[in-house]
Order: sequence, then C-alpha cells, then structure tokens
Amino acid sequence: MRKDNTSEEAVPALLTALLALVVAHRPAFRREQPYRRAVALVFGEVFAFARHTVTQGLLALGLTDADWSAFYRLFSRCRYDEERLSRCFFRETLLHSKSEEPYVTGIDTTQIPRSSMKMPGTGWLRAPHRAVFRRGIHRAQRFLNGAWLPAIQDGYTRAMPLRFLPAFPEKAVKANVAPLKEWAAGLKFMHWVRQELDSAGRWAQLLLVLGDGAHDIVELWRGLPQRTAAVIRTAKNRRLRELPPPYSGHGPHRKYGAVAPAPATWLKPRKGFQKTLVQVPGRTLQMRYRVCGLCAGASCRAAAVPDRRRRCHLESRQARASAPAIPRTRILPGLGRPAGRGLASATASRADPGLALATLGVGGCAP
Repeated sequence: MRKDNTSEEAVPALLTALLALVVAHRPAFRREQPYRRAVALVFGEVFAFARHTVTQGLLALGLTDADWSAFYRLFSRCRYDEERLSRCFFRETLLHSKSEEPYVTGIDTTQIPRSSMKMPGTGWLRAPHRAVFRRGIHRAQRFLNGAWLPAIQDGYTRAMPLRFLPAFPEKAVKANVAPLKEWAAGLKFMHWVRQELDSAGRWAQLLLVLGDGAHDIVELWRGLPQRTAAVIRTAKNRRLRELPPPYSGHGPHRKYGAVAPAPATWLKPRKGFQKTLVQVPGRTLQMRYRVCGLCAGASCRAAAVPDRRRRCHLESRQARASAPAIPRTRILPGLGRPAGRGLASATASRADPGLALATLGVGGCAP
C-alpha cells in the first residue's frame, strides 16, 4: 500500500507467475533456509546484467558485505535433490503440452572449459572452437543438456532445460558419478523423461527426441524406451542396406538385404522433393525435403532428406526374423517441427514393442 492512501497496488502478472513457479519447486528442498537462498539466487539471475554466476547474482541483490559461503554450499553440499527439482519443473511443462501431441525434447552435449588438473570430471576433450583443418584439445568437463522444446508460436520458441547430466569420459579425473559416453547420457535422459511421462498418466503420449550425430550409435537404437522416437543426424557416407526379401527355401533367415544408396546420393536427384512452409521469427521460409527408404519390416530405419545443406537419414539395423511386418506408415502431426538446421520432417510407424526406426528411431509404440 502507499503511505498517502489506502489503495492497494496490483501485483504484476509476470511476478505472480514467477512466484507460483518458484513455489512449485519447494518439495525439492528439505529445509526452509536453503529454499530461501535458492529463491534469492533466482531473483539475482533475473536482475544480473553481467555474467550469470552465483557471485554476480549476489552482487545484484546488494549482498556485497555478506557471507557468501552458505550460498556456495547450496551447490557443493547438495542442499537439494536435483532429480526431484527437475521432476517439479517437468510437471510444470506438462501444463503447456497437449497429451495427444508428441512431447518434443532435444539432447546435446556441452563442454565447460576448466584449467584445473585435479577437479573431478575434468579431462582432455576436443576443442570445439578450433579450425577443422587444425584440431586441438583443451581441458574441460562434459555434460548432457536435455531440454523440452515447446510448440512454435509465431515463429518463436525456447528450449527449456530439464536435466544437465554429467557425461564425464572414462579417462577424466575420478568424480562421485560414474563415467558416461555421450550416447549413454542421452539414453539415460530418454528413459527418465519416458518414466516421468508414464508416472504423470501420459503413457500413450509419444516422446520425440532430437539429437546430433554423436548419438547415432547402435547401442542407443537398441536401448530406446517404449513409445519413444528419435530423430538423429548421421553421416552422409553411412552404409545402408535394404530389408531382406521374403523368406523362402531352407536355411537361416537373412538379416540384411541389398546395399542401399549412400545418403549423399539421395540429394542429387531433383525429383521427389516435397515443399513445406516453416515459420521463423519475422518471416516464413520454404523448405524442401524428401522422405526415402521407409521400410515396412520389423526393425528398420527411414530417411528424411532435406535440401542440399540439411541432411538427415535413417539407417537400417539388424532385423528380427520373427517380428511381424508393420502394417502401415503415417506422418505424425507435430513431428515436422524444425528444432535445428539438420531436421526437416519425420515419419513414424505403428510398430511392436522393441522395434525401431532410425533418424527416425521408434521404440515400442502402443498398438
């Protein structure tokens, strides 16, 4: 209230929404004092115009002469449950995601440069900012960033981070977490999101995961959770094979068919491309794409080839001889949502549990 009258000022709607979002994460903190410090750091992030660090956040709050050790112990002493905190935020995203549409996520690894030789999790990794013709290494920690991709509205969207999982190499300095490869960390994130969707009662909702070429590994395709699809960029010289022909005669079933054309050759023909309009901030782009190699078999991988600069294909893997054929294929609504340069469209099929499509890879879909 103002001092000169009794009129009550209305609280801004944005502040009300922010406070409600912060209160929803209270169950992740065991004590009240660490929760209040975390709320202070949230507002410090909002008002900090320099680097978004703990120090700059405290300076933005005016705590220049205060003791900062308690704020740093909030992270170093595990004053909160990280997985439960992420679960609270995940439940908030479900309020803005329709259950009849795919829940779209993206995975990508990121490196945090370090100079210490003894910090847990640090190791020698390939430097990302070096020239292609002059590769180099640097000291860094590796993490997997798993984010939710909301629906595009008027060409705008933001990636909402869900988990920031450590993916330290085996040769890194020993830490309190087990070393993980990039694809293993991505698979761990997929299983976590699938489990949370099932716990929220959305077992029938399809999980769509977008990733880069580092996750195009056979072990990842074999470990896809149920009702999960993966769209992953892959190499243009990937060796592909057709599905095996129908079985006839005696002897074991064939695992592979004839050698299929390499993905790079699919870009040369000018015919067979389709066009679609993609809305980006401020304008609408026309994108050309092509769907190739959709298999009507057990474990197959299709290919969605955009224009010459954007390539994304799906590779065949070992087919099960006893698995039934996929009856039909269809385009799922919302799967053509562009989330990066290498993705133009996606195709899915209704398959039995355990079957997979690649760069679109589908885990088991509910019949």
